[in-house]
Amino acid sequence: VDASRPVLPPSVPAVPVASLVMPSYDNGLRTERQVPAPQPPVATNDNGWSLPQNVRAELPGNLKKAAARGLFTVPLSTGHARTIYVFADPACPNCQRMERHFETAAGAVNVVIFPVTIEGREASLNALTPVMALPEAERAAAWKQLFAADAGIGVPGAAQTVPAVTDEAKAETARGAIGVNEVAFRAYRLPGTPWTIADDGRYVPQSVLSSPAALTAFLNGGDYVGQ
Repeated sequence: VDASRPVLPPSVPAVPVASLVMPSYDNGLRTERQVPAPQPPVATNDNGWSLPQNVRAELPGNLKKAAARGLFTVPLSTGHARTIYVFADPACPNCQRMERHFETAAGAVNVVIFPVTIEGREASLNALTPVMALPEAERAAAWKQLFAADAGIGVPGAAQTVPAVTDEAKAETARGAIGVNEVAFRAYRLPGTPWTIADDGRYVPQSVLSSPAALTAFLNGGDYVGQ
C-alpha cells in the first residue's frame, strides 16, 4: 500500500480530528474513550505518520494490552526481551514482500501481527477469519500458510484462505476482532501496510527490518535516517 495514500475499509467510521477515538481493549472487544484534541505533532522521521506525540506515548501500552487479550493478534514469536507490533494485510503486496523479514525477525524479537483487511477487503476478511478463529497458539502457522509459495498469495491483491471455520460463533468473534484492528488502524492514523511499531512507540522502517542486526541496534536505541 502506498503509505501516502492509504486505502481504508468503508465500514470503518471517520475519526474526527478534534476528538480522536482511541480503542481500549480492557472490557470486551471494543470500548472507546475520548482524548482531547491533540497539539500539532512534532516533526519526526516517521514516513508520514501524523499521530501526535502525546497520543503516541500511550500506544505501546495499548498494543501490549490488546495482544495480551489473545483475541486480536497473531503472535509469530514470544519469549524475547523486545517486541514489534505489525499491522498487516495478507493481500497487500508490500506485506507479502516483507513477510519473510518478519519471520526472520521473529528469531530475535517478539513479532505480533494485528491483521487488517485494508488492501484485500472481503478477500482478506475471508482469508483471515479462519486464522483468527483458531486458538492463539495455532494462528502463526495458519498465518504463514497464507504467504506460502503454494498458496498463490503472491498475486497482488489476492488473499488465499485456510479451511473455513464451521463454528459461526467463533467466526463472528474473529470478524469482530479484525474489525477492532481496523478501527485501531484508522484511529492511530497509520499511513499504510505493513506498518511496524516498536515497543517504545517508534515507527520501525522497513529497511531496518531487513536485517536482524539492524533491527536489534534500532530497538536498543539506535536511530535510522532514510525511508
